[in-house]
Amino acid sequence: MQRLKLVLSERAPKTVNNELTVLSTLLKKAVEWGELDRLPCAVKLLPNPEKTMGFHDFDQYERLLTVARKRGSDAYLMVLAGGDAGLRLGEIIAPEWREIDLAARRLTVERSDWQGHVTVPKGGRSRQLPMTQRLTAALKAARHLRGDRVWCLTDRSPITRDRVTKAVRRAQRVAGIEQGVHILRHTSAPAWR
Repeated sequence: MQRLKLVLSERAPKTVNNELTVLSTLLKKAVEWGELDRLPCAVKLLPNPEKTMGFHDFDQYERLLTVARKRGSDAYLMVLAGGDAGLRLGEIIAPEWREIDLAARRLTVERSDWQGHVTVPKGGRSRQLPMTQRLTAALKAARHLRGDRVWCLTDRSPITRDRVTKAVRRAQRVAGIEQGVHILRHTSAPAWR
């Protein structure tokens, strides 16, 4: 067990603990099925201090929105989808217009795009989210007939994770704030004012 921990020492404690948990489960099943008489050793997980979740404060988020709007409607809408609605990257890429009720200001998250494969969102269930007035207005202004998805290129192909990541990070860099798409999800709670 110690040798395994040594081999995994370059990995994050959470990653190591995930692998140790799988190993522990396998060993317990082997005992349950009679393949082992007893557990050969105790599996002790590594200490894993919880990380604090970063987010943009109100001023930073407003500055980011201002920069994103100047960079174009797609960048602005992507930042709003993450920061106002709290969507994950794959959920920003995947929505179709049929999942958006502009009159009721409601977004149904039914799909997520992972490297071009459309699946269910994390957690395996769809969810409905209220939309802020500015997200609703931005979606109304961006409505197009190029395809079913909210974001698609002129040839109707869907946008990529890379394109969203670059658009958001560029706006964050210009705004002088911490970069990353997922930080917008953690920003979403304070955005509801």
